[in-house]
Amino acid sequence: MRRRCRLVVCVDTSADKLHEFGDLGRAVRKCQTDFNVAIEIDVRRLQQLDARTEAYCVAGTIHYDGKRKGTLLYIKPSLTGREEVGIYNYARTHPDFPHQSTVDQWFDEAQFESYRALGRHIGGTVFSAVEARLSAHALLRTPGEKPGGIDALCEAIEDLYMPAPGGAGPPFIPAPPTPC
Repeated sequence: MRRRCRLVVCVDTSADKLHEFGDLGRAVRKCQTDFNVAIEIDVRRLQQLDARTEAYCVAGTIHYDGKRKGTLLYIKPSLTGREEVGIYNYARTHPDFPHQSTVDQWFDEAQFESYRALGRHIGGTVFSAVEARLSAHALLRTPGEKPGGIDALCEAIEDLYMPAPGGAGPPFIPAPPTPC
């Protein structure tokens, strides 16, 4: 936040079985307090429905000052029902997965492999969609138009993972920054 990055990727691996977003809430408050930066993010797609979520990530807007904005890609390990059988099996036999307590530092092979496989699946799912969106945009570029760069990357992430405006109102929008 201090560097005013155009894109911030946050992977929240806290043990948050109830999807209360405690670490996200604390981080948003610290950004507001320490850096006068507001973060607007709608986490409804990450709330659990019958032990599953609709998505693995959402995008939000970072309000640095009156003009500068950034994009926050917030990834929360969860289960959507589209995971491979090894992940599904581990989840069925370990109800706290993927939010098992970090107090137990002695992972067995099945636990380690399940978290690794879920992380690989989530990363592949999230970023292959972004890559496909960027490739489609590149095909539509007019001759002489510059490649997308960071702005095109942020636009693809926002198009894919930011909820459409006009919904019932996001449950997680902190107040805008106030001057120090």
